[in-house]
Amino acid sequence: MVMIRLMFIISVFAFLFSSCTEDDSNNILNDPDYFPNTVGSYWVYERYDSLAEKKDTVTVSITGDTLIYGDNYNVWNYIYSYRIDTLLVLQTNDSVIFYNPRIDRITQIYIVPFETGDIWTNPDQYVDSSYVSDVQDLTIDGINYHDAVFIERNAHDWNDYLTENIWIKPEIGLIKLERTHFVFGPYKIESWFLIEKSIH
Repeated sequence: MVMIRLMFIISVFAFLFSSCTEDDSNNILNDPDYFPNTVGSYWVYERYDSLAEKKDTVTVSITGDTLIYGDNYNVWNYIYSYRIDTLLVLQTNDSVIFYNPRIDRITQIYIVPFETGDIWTNPDQYVDSSYVSDVQDLTIDGINYHDAVFIERNAHDWNDYLTENIWIKPEIGLIKLERTHFVFGPYKIESWFLIEKSIH
C-alpha cells in the first residue's frame, strides 16, 4: 500500500512538472517580448570594420507593418551611414523569420525559445545552419547582460560565404555580432555592439 501511494505521488509531481514546463514554453511562444518585434522599437549599434579600420553606427528601427502572402510582417529598417536596408520580420509559432522583399527569400531564421544544443536550418538558403552553442554573461558599453544566448551561424551559397557569432539577450534582442562575409569580392569582417535601445 505504501508503495502504491508513493508511486501515485511521484506520478502527480511528474505530471505537474511536465505541465508547468509545457505552459512555460507556450507562454514564451506567445510572448512578443521574448524576441522583440514591436513597432516603435529601435536599437543603435557601434559597428567596427576591422579590415577597413573604420567605425560607424547602425540604427535598426521597426517602423510599421505590411502584408506579405497573407501574413503580417513588421518592417525593420537598417540605417547605415551610406544606405538603408529593409527586412520584414514575422514570428509564427516557434519561428522568427527575416524576409528580404528585394530578393524574395528568407535571409535568416531563429527558433525560440533558445535552448543550448538547438540546431536549425534556413530552407531558402543552399546551406544555412544555426547552432545555440552556449549561454554567457557579457559586458557591453558598461552594461552587464546575464544569460545572453550565443549562436554560431554558417551559411554559403554560390560565391557567398558567411559566418556569424551572434549574442542575443531575450527581451532585449541582438546585443553583439561578429560577422565574416565574402560575396563576389574581398572579405568583410565586422563587429556590432549594442550602445542604445528603446523597446516597446
